[in-house]
Amino acid sequence: MKTYDIVLNKLEDDVNFRERRNKWNGIAEILKDKYREINADVLVEAESMARYWRMILQTNEHLRGFDYYTKKETEQRHKMSLGYEVGYKQDIKKQNTLI
Repeated sequence: MKTYDIVLNKLEDDVNFRERRNKWNGIAEILKDKYREINADVLVEAESMARYWRMILQTNEHLRGFDYYTKKETEQRHKMSLGYEVGYKQDIKKQNTLI
């Protein structure tokens, strides 16, 4: 079975794999089933699976996870929890247009 088909089947069968935060856990599960030890071939295949994961989700909206459309908000919330000020770059751009 081709890598594309393996990732597509996993996305169709496992709702959690559709979430960005679970992408690497799902890829790890696939690779664990296929390989017993880690070597360069495993890493190359993991990279391919990650590319296919992104490609499949771009072309198949029904397979996108809940967080697919909330990336910006999720990142901003996380940055705020770390103490960063969110949106300061946009404020500087706006300030430069007013000068």
